[in-house]
Amino acid sequence: MENRSEGDEFLRRHLGDRSFVCTCSIADNGLSLTTTDALVDTGAHGYLFISRRFADVVEKRLQVETRQDFTPAPVGGFDGKNCQKIYRAIRVDLKMQGFTNHGEWMLVIDSKHDILIGEMWLAKWDVYTDSRRKRLLFPTDRVPDPLTSATILLDPNHASWNVAHQQDADRCDRLLAEENRHLRECRQ
Repeated sequence: MENRSEGDEFLRRHLGDRSFVCTCSIADNGLSLTTTDALVDTGAHGYLFISRRFADVVEKRLQVETRQDFTPAPVGGFDGKNCQKIYRAIRVDLKMQGFTNHGEWMLVIDSKHDILIGEMWLAKWDVYTDSRRKRLLFPTDRVPDPLTSATILLDPNHASWNVAHQQDADRCDRLLAEENRHLRECRQ
């Protein structure tokens, strides 16, 4: 039996103990949902993916823009075989580590992780991966925008929210967007 536990320990050291996951928020209209299960996948040949289960919650709670006006496209698995088709996409603001990307399209797939961050997204935004510390390294010239972090967090299990609060959040979101636009123009 001693040999078996040494072999198991050998496998644990060479297979790793946990995936490279990070926390991020999906936001729209001043509301957001946060997940701690966003897989950073440098081997995913795509941009951003969201699990069907999490996308359903996001669509219901945040009422985000969706697209289904394309021919369903196959997605290959890690072994190069087609394993599923993409039928829809959702558009959201993606927030992580103090940075916000507005109007990101996420392809809806079957996945055990809520979100998959693919190599195309990492390349577009010039984000590096720090695998040892399980974190993303954003470009030093990109400064977090504190004004975009003003959102109301929703409990994904909560059935409904007050319509008057939503209208107030929409108004605040419009004012913050206008202020952000004005600040960007002043910086330029």
